[in-house]
Amino acid sequence: VHLHNPNATLVSMLVDEQASYLQDAQGNRFRPLNPWEQRVQVANIISAGQTTMPLLWGELTLERGFEIEGWMLFEIPTNTDVTTFTWDQVDFIRLLLGPGNFKGGRVG
Repeated sequence: VHLHNPNATLVSMLVDEQASYLQDAQGNRFRPLNPWEQRVQVANIISAGQTTMPLLWGELTLERGFEIEGWMLFEIPTNTDVTTFTWDQVDFIRLLLGPGNFKGGRVG
């Protein structure tokens, strides 16, 4: 997810389980997972040479001209054809996803 504030003096946002959702063609909604509550320890550690992005969660403040990019985690059934991503926290924003551009399944 890439968040950008081109115009407002200051944008305060709360990224939580109610901030956004993915939706499939049947109208099923999938809310983001709290990465701090729903996590497990992994055996493979990312090497220093690999780049990572932060998990977007909690209170965020973006001044005019600033942006942030990071991950939001969702759990959806395998092969679910996700049709929209909706941001419903500050302003209502709906992004239509083309057929087959985003399917449920494990990433990475």
